[in-house]
Amino acid sequence: MMAAAPLHMRLWLLLCSDMAMRAGTAAKITPNQYDKKEKTVTFTTKYDSHQTLTVTEEIARIMGIEGLNGSEPYVRQLARMVPRGRYGKVGQDGKMGYNTLAMNFKKMREDLGITRKLTAHDLRRTTAVKVYKATKDLRQVQALLGHADLTSTLWYLDHHMTPVTVATLELAKLNPSTEVVQ
Repeated sequence: MMAAAPLHMRLWLLLCSDMAMRAGTAAKITPNQYDKKEKTVTFTTKYDSHQTLTVTEEIARIMGIEGLNGSEPYVRQLARMVPRGRYGKVGQDGKMGYNTLAMNFKKMREDLGITRKLTAHDLRRTTAVKVYKATKDLRQVQALLGHADLTSTLWYLDHHMTPVTVATLELAKLNPSTEVVQ
């Protein structure tokens, strides 16, 4: 799939998969947020905390392209640099934001015959699972995802898990007057 992606989408997808970044955040990353010397990207998370991640070599190569405007998102600038093609279509506002990237990603999946409703966010979840399987360290996964609450991280690792309702928890409590703990 990556081979079919134009440069702007490739970067967006790599940020979502390799860095486990939220798709909306990845669409907003600018050259000002990238430290070429340290090969890190610093950004504000969904919940207004700051996170710095070391980028992969491939991301560093793309982010290292010279002559980009420091305050405009990479994906917008890179989309203008390549022939528009089927996956370079801009949104109604003339910009290349999250919704446009998601629409173009859907087109690309369809063109490649991928029938599963895969989203860029699924790439974030997949990376979280891979990191956990490799490290068995929930705190490392939590740090990668930028979650304040470990419960959110656990949800990512088992997204089919259904939350237990308060009513169910109340029913499951032992009644000390009638139940004996063995």
